[in-house]
Formats: sequence, C-alpha cells, structure tokens
Amino acid sequence: MQKSIKKEKSNPFYKMITIIPDILKLYDYIESTLHEKYKDAVSNGKYGALKGVQIKKDGSTVTFHTEILNKEIEFKSPRSFILPILASFRALVAEGDDGMYEWKADPFEYYDKLGAQMVKNTVDRSRSLGNNPNALGKDAGHWRDLYNLVDLEYKNHLIIQLMNQSKS
Repeated sequence: MQKSIKKEKSNPFYKMITIIPDILKLYDYIESTLHEKYKDAVSNGKYGALKGVQIKKDGSTVTFHTEILNKEIEFKSPRSFILPILASFRALVAEGDDGMYEWKADPFEYYDKLGAQMVKNTVDRSRSLGNNPNALGKDAGHWRDLYNLVDLEYKNHLIIQLMNQSKS
C-alpha cells in the first residue's frame, strides 16, 4: 500500500487533484470573459470580427456554450486564445508540504487584473502570425510571454509585501 501512495505522489496529474476544479472553472471563466477583456484593452475593437471567433448572427437560433460549465456565451473563441492564457497561471502553482500542488495566489484575481493585457497580447500575436489560430496555439513564444506576465506580476506582489513588512 505504501508503495502505491508513493507512486501516486510522483504522478503530476495526481498531485493536481486539489487544483483541478479551479483549473476547470478558470478555463470556463476565461472563455466566457475574453470578449469583455478585449473590449477593456481595445475600446473600439470588435471581438466578433477577429479571425477564429464565432458570433451568433441576427435571426440565427445557434447558441454557444462554454466547454466546461455549459454557460451560454455570446462569442465562441478558439481554444488557441484560451489555452495559452489558462496555462500562464502555472506561474501561481507550487508544490505544498504534502507534495500536492496548490495555488500560491488566486488565479481568478490575477486574470481579473491581467486579463485585458493577456487578451490584447493574444490578439496581437495572432495578427502577427497571419490571423492563424492554429499557428497561435503552437507558438511557444506566446505561451512563454503570457507565463512571464503572470510570473512577473506575482513577483512584484511579493516584493511589495516584503517592502511593507520591512516598514513595519
């Protein structure tokens, strides 16, 4: 029995058990708010006009739903927009004392704060790749840039905490 537990604890997917529900909810949250974050970043932009984004046409009975929680949404975004943003929150994951992964900070708060910039970066990168959602999803540089954005924000937060502690 002991050997089996040790084997499970070395499996990264097993170690994610406690954060998987949040990851799924975060995917859904990102998917349902991409258009809002785009509007925050590009006030005169039309999210529905972006290559790969689907929008319900007037008079159509087609409806779009989020992939995880099945919430109705106005726009259907390509996964290549969602997944690099979602993956960037790996910067907020650490191994706890029990060997299981846990959040160092709330990823939803970080998405609320950084989401507009992340979506703008995603759309800009998509345009630089010829508006090709498939190429965007395979662009390791884009994944890395978004990860670095979250990581830098987290480290800045830690620096501010340390500075405030030293003042006390």
